[in-house]
Amino acid sequence: MNEYPKKVLVITKNLMLIPRIESEAGSLAKVKKISSIQNLKDELKDSKIIAALIDLEDSDSTWEPILKELQTTLEYPTLTIAYGPHKNIALMDKAKELGCDHVLAKGAFLTKLRSILKSIA
Repeated sequence: MNEYPKKVLVITKNLMLIPRIESEAGSLAKVKKISSIQNLKDELKDSKIIAALIDLEDSDSTWEPILKELQTTLEYPTLTIAYGPHKNIALMDKAKELGCDHVLAKGAFLTKLRSILKSIA
């Protein structure tokens, strides 16, 4: 039985973080940046999504529909981690209310990412 490759989706427009996230993911999973529901559907065809990393500094109209699509489409659990500026409490609360598994300030996210990914890979 062939297992689909594992992927970590990153919903962000900040391309500067992608190499850091790829480094933290290491050999655990392939990192793929997405920005739309269509991108998500394309990734679901041949991959097992183990985590979705959501940059709260992106527009709500970008990440919110993708999060909802993940929650309603996948037939297996996928960890959702939202990260953003530590001073924007309202935005972090919104991510929690929408069902993100972890909501972290960006600094904590970058510090804890590898250990979180190791725990699910």
